[in-house]
Amino acid sequence: MPWEENFTAALGSAADLAPEPDPTGLAAAAEHRGRRRRRRRAALTGAVAAVVAAAVTGAVLTGPGALLTDPADGPQSEISDTYMRDTLLSLLPTGQTSAAQGIGRSRGSTLRPSATVRFDTGHGAGQINLLTEHVAVPLTADTAGTQCADPFETPTESCARTVRTDGSVLVTNVLLPRAQGMPKELVVVDTRADGTQVRVEAYSPEGGTAVPLTVDQAVAVATSSAWAHLADGMRPTSVPATHAAVPAAADLRAEAVRLLPAGAAAESADAPQQPPGATHLKVTVGGASSWLTVRVSPKWSPEGGGDPRKSFESNARGTLSHTADGSSVVVRQTGRTKEATGAGSGATIQTAIEVLHPDGTLVWVSEQNGPNGYTFEPGTPALTVDQLTAVATASVWRRG
Repeated sequence: MPWEENFTAALGSAADLAPEPDPTGLAAAAEHRGRRRRRRRAALTGAVAAVVAAAVTGAVLTGPGALLTDPADGPQSEISDTYMRDTLLSLLPTGQTSAAQGIGRSRGSTLRPSATVRFDTGHGAGQINLLTEHVAVPLTADTAGTQCADPFETPTESCARTVRTDGSVLVTNVLLPRAQGMPKELVVVDTRADGTQVRVEAYSPEGGTAVPLTVDQAVAVATSSAWAHLADGMRPTSVPATHAAVPAAADLRAEAVRLLPAGAAAESADAPQQPPGATHLKVTVGGASSWLTVRVSPKWSPEGGGDPRKSFESNARGTLSHTADGSSVVVRQTGRTKEATGAGSGATIQTAIEVLHPDGTLVWVSEQNGPNGYTFEPGTPALTVDQLTAVATASVWRRG
């Protein structure tokens, strides 16, 4: 099977092993983390398709050299497909490349420039994707892409997070395969003080632990000055920071424990680098144990703006209801596969309660069985749907 088909199949297999993320739920601690995960999956799949369709099919030898230049004469500058492709190639270490493709931006467009290439140093071919974004400033601890991956939810080998004196943030994640056939992946995200964000992903499309770039090489690509003008004229996808601070994981954990029903015992997940706005608890009631995840996002706003409540309710996937005090509540139970969920059959392996409180605070509480946040297994839940709903609708979460 060609590598493109291998990787596409692996993506599909992995997606069937876990519930599909809810459009608003994974936004709870930081709306952008969940949406970026879906954008990232789409980008990876799109990169595979782009490589298959690319016109540049011959092998090219790359190596360090002078950076290319491209006209950037002020706001809303044009960025050519060729610039994105050739600049990425010029920043790679010596090796063979094939199926390189770039996507630029025409004047006035909000399209996010990107590039992709198949890269071989002689020790096995790999895939390199470069994705760009423009996030709102000033940067905060909750800005999308500026945190280490939550190791409870994403198998992680290592992560380093560096905050520079100008407030910019560099994150390097080495992520382990989530399922058999998926690749180990190096992800470097450079978020600059002006909101320009460059993400470099390197992995082997065939799966396994081979990665085509070292951490230092990927950092050099992401931090290159060649990408400095990419955000010119690009509207930020995230909303500006508000005065409402995202709560620390320890504070969320303490509140969640106080809201558990009588007789429930709780222990924390042994997961360092737990991001702000989220916490994980193992809850045991009457011999049944489940993982409880709580995410809280104060002053939540939908991506792209608009009325938060209308957006929340129109995008809700599950049973929508309202409390007497004005909260919008969505209850969703998920089966083992998307197909089973859509048909309403299959054992429930995750229950999620989403609540948009009257003050605009978004709370997401989920319950699942399994050893961690990415392995879902059938089993007797520790808490009932009503008990989970009581936790999610509690007024203690309101921050506004």
